[in-house]
Amino acid sequence: MLVGSLAACSKSTKDSGETKIPFSGVYSWEFEIPTMGKQLSVHKFYADSIRFEMTGGAYTNSYLQKLVWYNADEQRCVSVGEGGGKDGIYFVMFFKNVTPNAMTIYKKQCTNKEEAMTIAVPDAATEADHGWNVYYRQP
Repeated sequence: MLVGSLAACSKSTKDSGETKIPFSGVYSWEFEIPTMGKQLSVHKFYADSIRFEMTGGAYTNSYLQKLVWYNADEQRCVSVGEGGGKDGIYFVMFFKNVTPNAMTIYKKQCTNKEEAMTIAVPDAATEADHGWNVYYRQP
């Protein structure tokens, strides 16, 4: 269940943002890497952080992404990693088509906070950084 709708968030600009992530729950995306098998990518959303877990034959890791800034206008979440070899690494995530059952996510590991805050919203057809992927809500 969505904790709040994206539309219910107050307006924000490049200079301001939200102090919490406006939705919660566990969302996963399963995909296959040829010759390496299935991978499962999971994002667990909380008001102040995202727990990322990846399992499978090619790559396994788990780390926390602590919220730095959320912009409701762009549906942009900037976070900084903790644990799993990601300490101090900035991430940007963009969200679209958020429903109670699924959301489409684009995620990029950034070189610094400024890049995460200013990178343009990716084109719908981009394949960079694994592109946009549909994550389904888990019970």
